[in-house]
Amino acid sequence: MLEEILNNTEGFALDVEQRNVVLDESDSLLVVAGAGSGKTLTIIAKIRYLIDVKKISPEEIICISFTRDTVSQLKEKLKKYYDFEIPIYTFHKLSLEILKDENFIIAPSNYLNYTVEEYLEGIIEGYPKLIFYLLLYFHKNPFSKKEYEKLKKNKKFKMFFKEIISIIQKLKSENIAKETILLKKTIFSKERFLLKFIYVLMNEYEIELKSQGMIDFDDMITLAAKKVNETGMRNLKYILIDEYQDTSNIRFSLIKSMKEKTKAKLMVVGDDFQSIYRFSGCKLELFLNFTDYFSNSHILKLQNTYRNSQQLIDIVGTFILKNKNQLNKNLKSKKENNNPIHILWYQDEKTEFVKLLEKLYQSNQKKIMILGRNNDDINYILMSEFEYLKDNTILWKKYPDMKLYYKTVHRSKGLEEDNVILIHVENSSNGFPNKRKESKIMKKLFPNYDSYPYAEERRLFYVALTRTKNNIYILSSKKNSSLFTLELQKIIKQKIKRK
Repeated sequence: MLEEILNNTEGFALDVEQRNVVLDESDSLLVVAGAGSGKTLTIIAKIRYLIDVKKISPEEIICISFTRDTVSQLKEKLKKYYDFEIPIYTFHKLSLEILKDENFIIAPSNYLNYTVEEYLEGIIEGYPKLIFYLLLYFHKNPFSKKEYEKLKKNKKFKMFFKEIISIIQKLKSENIAKETILLKKTIFSKERFLLKFIYVLMNEYEIELKSQGMIDFDDMITLAAKKVNETGMRNLKYILIDEYQDTSNIRFSLIKSMKEKTKAKLMVVGDDFQSIYRFSGCKLELFLNFTDYFSNSHILKLQNTYRNSQQLIDIVGTFILKNKNQLNKNLKSKKENNNPIHILWYQDEKTEFVKLLEKLYQSNQKKIMILGRNNDDINYILMSEFEYLKDNTILWKKYPDMKLYYKTVHRSKGLEEDNVILIHVENSSNGFPNKRKESKIMKKLFPNYDSYPYAEERRLFYVALTRTKNNIYILSSKKNSSLFTLELQKIIKQKIKRK
């Protein structure tokens, strides 16, 4: 049976590194998996090994991934190929399972936004002192009630609203009690008011949830970890976690509690090069310092990529490794493509986009993944001859048999396509890299582990570049040239010179 697993999982023979992962018996194992290195295949082979060779019952294995899509994909493959039905969860679904005997309602995902907005619209009027300091914060006349009504319509105030939401979400995802933020001694008086204001809003939100008998998604994970610590959980022999680079403090607490209470072995899989969710509470140091958090731990790497050509991974590897605070990987591929990255400088983006599509269609490339940094970047290439459909596909009226579809780079992680177009790459606040600066208060509350300039944006760009199995076409502004495109162009020229 072992030979069958190693030589024929989903019709593929595992390479040496994948075999090492499958056979590893470490108490805690970190698998550093490069882009396109067959991590899902390796996870499936590991599950087969645990069930068919180690004779572990499927009920004694738990598999966790970060999105419903990846959970569904894994479930479908295990059922289709091997008729296995093992518990596979997102963190939220697992938390629900742990808390199934508790009586609560899950708050809608936008409930925090709703509560803060309600407070700023009306409830705050009962607290004139807060309005006074809020107006003072925005350099407005603090004695005028009309000034507050004007302020609510101000663009800066709307940005302030979004930042407050973001800070509260990060505090909750990092499991930081609201009381502790008031103890920060390095905060100046102006920001100190802001901390008090955030404290008040968090308190209002907690009161609102409690009064409705609700908990939000972050609370759910925190309560699940607490319950596991207090009462334990069902017998487990193995915990498998995918996309571990996106772990937050509260998710880590749940993982740690499960492992300690069940004495199960742990295997986590991920890629620090593709850690792109810091804004939602991801803490990359939990991945990079894995051996500090789990005793008797071991690290293995998957470095053979089956998606990208060697030429592409040489270029993007040089790009991503400019940031030295990462785990080095020696990615290798048997695929060859002497010119995988095409930078197309545009003055008129729509014209350049149509020219490129025409060229791809004529060369029989009829399925294209189109990527953008932001949701609305798609608007920079759409015109009357295209129809943008609800499922994110794009109908080109001239060639209706050409399948075009749009994704943000964040939503493309884990996906691949023969050819990819990255649009609207320019040097601007919402460009690529995104140049929106974190506020002083955000920096004080959440010191940035990534000291390298645009570290997360660099990883996001890397994700975009590695979605392709063949070529990637980068539409980049000639007038406002992106720092990343210029750097990439320089790397490509250096690689050509060395040949």
